[in-house]
Amino acid sequence: MTAAVRWTVHVSPDTNLALRDFLNTPNLDTEEASKFIKEAVRWRMLDNDVQTIKDRK
Repeated sequence: MTAAVRWTVHVSPDTNLALRDFLNTPNLDTEEASKFIKEAVRWRMLDNDVQTIKDRK
């Protein structure tokens, strides 16, 4: 596995609160946020790949 790359993500206060509520974690730490973002990006990329394949037909 290659070394991780650091990202800085800026979100609105509403998005921040919504994520904390969704994860039921008022004291959201960096590791939890990183895990959520990584999973969300993977799902979004998968969804994009599936849509690309569907569009070929």
